[in-house]
Amino acid sequence: WVITSEAEREAVEALRARLVDVADQCVYRPLNMSDATLVRFVRARKSLKESEAMFREALKFRLERDPANIRRTFQPPPILGRYMTGGWGGFDKEGSLIFIDRIGQLDVPGLINRVDEEDVVKL
Repeated sequence: WVITSEAEREAVEALRARLVDVADQCVYRPLNMSDATLVRFVRARKSLKESEAMFREALKFRLERDPANIRRTFQPPPILGRYMTGGWGGFDKEGSLIFIDRIGQLDVPGLINRVDEEDVVKL
C-alpha cells in the first residue's frame, strides 16, 4: 500500500541493497529499513545516489543526537522556560511525542540572545 508503482518498488529494493552495511543500525522507527521508510527517501530525491546520501545523513544525525532518548537525558536550562511558549503535549497514535507551541507568543530575540543554540536544538 505504501509503494505505488513497480519503478518505486525497484528503487526501494536498490536503496535497501545499497544500505546493507548500515542495516543493523536501522532497526527502530522512524529510521528503519521498511518499505514505508525507504520509499520516503526514494521520493525525496531524484537519484538513488542522492537518496542513499540523504538516508546516511539522517542516520548520522540520529546516531550523534540520539533523539529517541532526548526526553529522558536532556535537562533544559531554567532560563529556557522564560522564552519558550510551548511544551510536550503527549503522544500521537504511533507513539511519537507531540510538541505544542504558541509560535506567535515566542520571544525569539530573547531566546537567541540568552540560550545556547544546542539547547534549543535538543528541545
